[in-house]
Amino acid sequence: MYIIGRSLIIYMSKLLNRLCRVSLSLALIAGSLAALSSPVSAASPSSNKAIKLEFNGSMVESDKAPFLDFKGRVYVPLRLVSDMLKTVVIWNEAAKEVSIYAPGHTLQLKPGSQTARLNGQAIQLTAPSTIRNGSVYVPLRFITQSLGAKVGWTGSQRKASISSPEIDNVEMGRSPANTANAFWFNTSTGNLYQYTLGAKAAVLTGTIAFKKHSIDIVAVRVDPLQTDEFVVTVSDCYGEPMIYTMNNTAYIKNNKLLKQSSVEYFQRDSVNISSFKNHPILTDGKRLQMLNPKDGSVEKEYDLVKLGGYNELYSVEGMGDDYLLIRPNKTGMLTLVNPDTGKKKVLNELLDKEDQEFFNTNDLPYLGDRLIVKGEQDGIINLEYYSFIDNKTHKLSVKAKDSL
Repeated sequence: MYIIGRSLIIYMSKLLNRLCRVSLSLALIAGSLAALSSPVSAASPSSNKAIKLEFNGSMVESDKAPFLDFKGRVYVPLRLVSDMLKTVVIWNEAAKEVSIYAPGHTLQLKPGSQTARLNGQAIQLTAPSTIRNGSVYVPLRFITQSLGAKVGWTGSQRKASISSPEIDNVEMGRSPANTANAFWFNTSTGNLYQYTLGAKAAVLTGTIAFKKHSIDIVAVRVDPLQTDEFVVTVSDCYGEPMIYTMNNTAYIKNNKLLKQSSVEYFQRDSVNISSFKNHPILTDGKRLQMLNPKDGSVEKEYDLVKLGGYNELYSVEGMGDDYLLIRPNKTGMLTLVNPDTGKKKVLNELLDKEDQEFFNTNDLPYLGDRLIVKGEQDGIINLEYYSFIDNKTHKLSVKAKDSL
């Protein structure tokens, strides 16, 4: 029994040693396999750091982050860069192709393809665009250089820098009816460019008489009329502290600027109507011109100074078959006037006496009422104003025929 027991113990000991060696070998193999399959190695601890994006010296924040591919190329969301460079982006679902339009630049590419077309010429990409999380990503250097910008990379900061100083001189406006219909205005040259959905490229429509100021804020408003007809207003707010507004308005038809006007307002930032029954409307503050939509010629003209009774500049804030809503810039009271008979009504007179007195005497930030034209239906003009007496917004309806 002793010999058998001792032999059993020796056998069990050898067996345990062998099992331990096998377990150790398996553990080493498993560890080696894990190391080979790990996505991030210790030799590249910074590979997960976010890529910073800078545009004309300012950092850009986005919920769709740039990334590096396996060859170290920076990819950025196409929409992000295109918006920074003020372009029109159109996705063709049937062709699975994206098109980018800007003055002087037309680019078409397909995700996954290393071939693109720049201004009609086929070009080869060093890396294809791709779709990631539902968004089109493109190689940064390719997209920026194709659109006329410059790009740099600071590896120590993982920062990509896009530079396009010329873009600061360009303001863009889109049609609210279809944002693919867009206009670009160059504040240095006065040139106005246009892209219309379906066109092959952005084109020069004409030049607006524009004077650039050292301190100003420029905006472009696009009002669509009929097909391929637009009224475009370039507003320039300038002075210290932005007390002047110059409105340059142009009638555009079939990619051509047919007629334009300009008016400068003091303190009050007045917005003029742009059309009446599909007839373009222009004003220089002294006259209102209704244009013939066929050729831009003047079909009807009104003397605003004569109608309003004050020798100053006017804004035109509403129009009907038998009335105009005009406002003298300095005295500032919205006036309903019949252009045929000359009869008029200062609408401030319809308000409560306390509101009337306040608007007649208060000059901060400017004289006049705060009536806003909200619309017109069946000859009834809908107005709105904020009362500084009770701190409430009030609505007012005026029947034009009964008031004149």
